Amino acid sequence: MSRLGDRSLITFLQALQQTIVKVELRADSVVKGRLDSVDENMNLTLSDVSFTPLQGDTKQLPFMYVRGRNIRYVHMSPKINPATIIEEQRTRIAQVRGIHARQMMSLKAAPKGDQETD
Repeated sequence: MSRLGDRSLITFLQALQQTIVKVELRADSVVKGRLDSVDENMNLTLSDVSFTPLQGDTKQLPFMYVRGRNIRYVHMSPKINPATIIEEQRTRIAQVRGIHARQMMSLKAAPKGDQETD
């Protein structure tokens, strides 16, 4: 994810992973479940889902994939402090980037004679 992405709605949604969210869709339906993953296109994977169409009965589903372009709103628990979870997510991203940078530096620093040849 780019550094601009660190300050995006996607970062916020990624910080909400493993919490219960309610997602209103453009098709006037509602999905409620545990947010398992969010990708760079804001596509969501949820589990233990309750799906309620505009007209019809609520259906219980083990999981659901929601395309980002179909999302109208994402609601979260009022107990969650958005500023706190965003900062925690940005810290996790920085830690992962630091680990990756150290690994790349150690690979560059490895002596050439240690590399295998075909």
